[in-house]
Amino acid sequence: LNQIRKFKLSDIELIIIDDGSTDRSVQKIEEMYQACERRFVRFEFRHRPNKGLCATLNEALEWCEGIYFSPSASDDILVIQKISSQVNAFKNNHNIVAVFTGIFLIDQDKNILATKGSREKFTFKDVFLRTQLMPGQAVMLVTKEIKQIGGYDESIKIEDLDLFLRLGEQGFWFLSIETPLVYYRKHGNNLSGNHQIMLDAIYTILEKYK
Repeated sequence: LNQIRKFKLSDIELIIIDDGSTDRSVQKIEEMYQACERRFVRFEFRHRPNKGLCATLNEALEWCEGIYFSPSASDDILVIQKISSQVNAFKNNHNIVAVFTGIFLIDQDKNILATKGSREKFTFKDVFLRTQLMPGQAVMLVTKEIKQIGGYDESIKIEDLDLFLRLGEQGFWFLSIETPLVYYRKHGNNLSGNHQIMLDAIYTILEKYK
């Protein structure tokens, strides 16, 4: 806890990319622009026509100067200790490329539907067999290692599984923190809700390792 308290919010850079939203997101972010500049060591904001999730993540990676990369979707909510807890986990474990946390599954009204989490250290085999909880919205990764393998594959729909497998191929370990530190919003537009698309994408990814 003492180490967590030493972590300063000013050490965080915040990069926001609006991927062609059709609501008032851009206006809302611009209203908070000065507050974000004061609060974070570095703040970047860009809005443009839609390019898709993987292209947007790769764009964020190009901007990213931090040691760690923590992607977050606009409809998810981070618990205040998420970043510091994951940084702590990296400091206390060697050869780790990614740290996951547990999640609160919520509906559109923020009601908690379920809590998921596990305390494990695992490898490529566990990622391939999908025996571990690996929520992409609750992960923190080592920036230089993602860049080293070329970032996200923009031809694949399930960007996180493919990325985790390619990182695992390099011999890195993964760590999961059981504590739920992200509220993941479940709604009709989630890709995970379309089982056929999910299965097709998973099959395409796993075929690489036939």
